[in-house]
Amino acid sequence: MLRRLFVSWWIRRLESRSWNVRLIACLVLGKIGDERAIEPLIDRLGDRDKDVRKAACEALEKLGEGRLARAVFGALKGKEEARKELAKLAKEGDYRAVKPLIEGLRYGSICSAACEALNAIFKTLSPLKEQMLCSKDLTRFEEKIAEGIGGIKAKYLACRVCGKISEIILGVKEVVAVLDEGMREETKLSDGV
Repeated sequence: MLRRLFVSWWIRRLESRSWNVRLIACLVLGKIGDERAIEPLIDRLGDRDKDVRKAACEALEKLGEGRLARAVFGALKGKEEARKELAKLAKEGDYRAVKPLIEGLRYGSICSAACEALNAIFKTLSPLKEQMLCSKDLTRFEEKIAEGIGGIKAKYLACRVCGKISEIILGVKEVVAVLDEGMREETKLSDGV
């Protein structure tokens, strides 16, 4: 119980306005090694402060998420091989890099690199769009545009309903639903699923 509260307290510190508090939170969460910190640490890979990004990367490596963390960290440094690795991860079903990359569009020092990385992921996933289904809302994905500093724009795919990209079922070509009379009132169907 106490450990759970301790981990939750440090996870909340990742949202601090102070870069040094976010940095210390990354370091502590990496040492603790609790899996509940994985998603919040992934979000910090798009932090405005490079030291926080590096600490988040190192913490994620300790938590077994090094491949994703190194790819995002490298892509935000403008490394082509890292962008290719993000595209590979996306093709394998790991889309968690999209959220921190969209966050990175807000900061001048990494905006251009974040845009290139997002576009690389989009280019990989775009041909698969008709086979992607949101596991939460059972709807198809649509093209979205994220805008960064100076009008830089990046494309990505997200669920039509919830707007997220992390809840994907890949390889779904057709969905058939059978509704009884009571469900018709509660269910709204749209074209495409």
